[in-house]
Parts: sequence; C-alpha cells; structure tokens
Amino acid sequence: MRIDVTDAARSELKKLMEEKNTDKPIRIGVASGGSSFDVFLDDAKDGDEIVKYDDFQFVIEDGLSQAVNMFKIDYSDSFCVTPFTWPNWI
Repeated sequence: MRIDVTDAARSELKKLMEEKNTDKPIRIGVASGGSSFDVFLDDAKDGDEIVKYDDFQFVIEDGLSQAVNMFKIDYSDSFCVTPFTWPNWI
C-alpha cells in the first residue's frame, strides 16, 4: 500500500493537526454521496488498514485498500475545487 502526499497537502495536513491539537490518524474514506473520497481526523476501527507516510498515519476504511493503493493526495485553496484532491484517482 502506497500513498503519496504533495508538499501542499503535507503542509495543510500538518496545519490541520496542529489547529486541532491532535495526533489522530488521517482517515481516507468515501465522501457522502459515494462518488469521491474524503480525508478527516479519526481513530482506527476494526478492519481498517493503517499506512504510515512521513509524519502521517493514514487509516484506510475497510474495503478501500485496493482503491487507494498508489493514491496521491493534493491540496488546493481554489474556491472552485474541494481542498483535498486525488489527481490520480479514476
């Protein structure tokens, strides 16, 4: 399992964790509506896979491991797109 994080996303994730004053892992899950992914701070649950990348610990929802393998997380502060994006997700 591999997850890549761009410099922009890395910086924003670190800022988010500092603002929340937490070391909870970052969950990658299905967004409401089911057509995209979402990231948020959350504890691991039974069946989740844990992936470490740099200073981060990602929690992958049970059943999503294959979908997010080789995942790339990016960040944009553009008003027209969601903040965290998945440029290589089909």
